[in-house]
Amino acid sequence: MSSSVLNVDQLSVAYDGRKGSHPAVSGVSLHIGEGEALGLVGESGSGKSSVALAILRYLPKNARIAASALEFQGREIRDLSAEQLRRLRGNHIAAVYQHPGAALNPSMTIGRQITETVMRHRPVCLEEARGRAAELLGRVRVSHPERVLDLYPHELSGGMQQRANIAIAIALDPSLLVLDEPTTALDASVQSEIIAILSDLRKDHKTSILLISHDINMIRRSCDRVAVMQAGTVVESGVASDVFDNPSHAYTKALIASIPALNYTKRDGRLAETDGVPAHPMVQGEDAGLPKKRRIAIACKGISHAFGSQPVLHHVDLDIGQGETFGLIGESGSGKSTLARIVTGLQTPSAGSVELFGRTVAPRVEKRNLAERRDVQMVFQSPDRTLNPRQRIGTILGRPLRRLAGLRRSEVRARVGDLLQSVRLAGATAEQKSRSLSGGQRQRAAIARAFAGVPKVVVLD
Repeated sequence: MSSSVLNVDQLSVAYDGRKGSHPAVSGVSLHIGEGEALGLVGESGSGKSSVALAILRYLPKNARIAASALEFQGREIRDLSAEQLRRLRGNHIAAVYQHPGAALNPSMTIGRQITETVMRHRPVCLEEARGRAAELLGRVRVSHPERVLDLYPHELSGGMQQRANIAIAIALDPSLLVLDEPTTALDASVQSEIIAILSDLRKDHKTSILLISHDINMIRRSCDRVAVMQAGTVVESGVASDVFDNPSHAYTKALIASIPALNYTKRDGRLAETDGVPAHPMVQGEDAGLPKKRRIAIACKGISHAFGSQPVLHHVDLDIGQGETFGLIGESGSGKSTLARIVTGLQTPSAGSVELFGRTVAPRVEKRNLAERRDVQMVFQSPDRTLNPRQRIGTILGRPLRRLAGLRRSEVRARVGDLLQSVRLAGATAEQKSRSLSGGQRQRAAIARAFAGVPKVVVLD
């Protein structure tokens, strides 16, 4: 067996709240050897991120932790002083998180953020640190790294931002890299690139990896071993190919069965029939009437946009009918998010216009009337851009219910409960703040908020 880099034995984590203690992790044991990749997989809210935060000593103040051992290279992490912990992070353990934009400082160039990391821990001059930064960007497969050094985070696509985050994380050649849902908000081509980057790190630098994800295919392609988490416990673990090819636990089997195929349709999403009342088609073929006239809900007319001298969109025309679901796909940096922001009034196009039910709307959301703002809502890649960390989820959902849906205060509480139920969150979530939710739970809350005002068009980026 390879020498131990991380040893976690019987880890438990609980969070204290207004209504008592809420267990998140119970009796989890993990081991990672040198150059080994361990995948931690499970649905949203299963405790995966709490395990990562415990290892990194980033748990919030209301968290309580217990473990027989929490060791990095034989040293007990819980015994480290604040200064020892600072040296451990970055030098020996580094992390990459789910939302790439949130991890980068928007007021600093990519080059400055990487060079500061290098110069804080290594006795090098600025010129040497900048050279190291360009080298790191090259290692994570960034084209034209010298040019990217001078760009700000908002000038990069999500995939490029995540590459920059990985470059910062590996700047000091850490022994252990913890990646918490690193590709969730990224497209498939970027996911493949990041999987290749992780493979390079393991092969060239013997970097050990803890990869946390709900993406079974990514875990299978990237990891030697896997641990499956359900409701805070590890229910199955072993060699990744063995676990996924021959799962023994019912929960693992259910996770694998839930992977949608490329030819998945909405009808496939129905639960299987059981003995009892048989299902009936909603409309018999001979009873179907004439097709309804298609009514255009949102239309883009000749949309073009550029950031400085860099064109992003070129004369884009599209329309979406009322009640339609429209998919917009493309690789990272192809302009998808820019078009989404233009439709919702968060970005002014260089040319072209947006129409809502046949009427041209103002390019900026501040200039649109209340009905137009209500009718077009957006769900962002990162729910943290939507959820105020100082407010409870019930308060966040209540605001659009009052302002956009026109509900009275007495009606809001019941409607908040309905919204939470519609996105499969417990009613008690209304009393929680976003920091106590998992990434998936936060995104569900963000989706509930987008639908609170009963919009006509929802843009999901």
